Amino acid sequence: MENFINQIKRFGTLVLNEEELMEAGFNRGKKVLTILKNRCVYCHALIDSWTDYQTDLFDYLHKKEIGLIFIEKFTSEEFAVKRGDGIYPNVNGYLNGEHVGWKFTELYEPEFEEWLKKIYSQKDL
Repeated sequence: MENFINQIKRFGTLVLNEEELMEAGFNRGKKVLTILKNRCVYCHALIDSWTDYQTDLFDYLHKKEIGLIFIEKFTSEEFAVKRGDGIYPNVNGYLNGEHVGWKFTELYEPEFEEWLKKIYSQKDL
């Protein structure tokens, strides 16, 4: 678990797959989430508001002051530019063809680590 958390800190992001989300009690279909601090993964644009697109998962994490973004299971920048329809932006920060420029809340590491430990408490890491 400690190595896992250190990897997250080093890269600044955390991606949970669908199975992990379901284990955490949330089911968002084929979406994954990336925990970020305040910038788009690829273009580094600041992201300024999630208030128009709140979900149960967002509300849950927002109470813990954890910022998040949903992305689809594509990691290449080429896919990212082409996707992002609907209410969730893609990994390149685009939503319906426009860059959304949202800003996430700051991560608070102690609470974030406790949240991760709770999610992964039933898993062998």
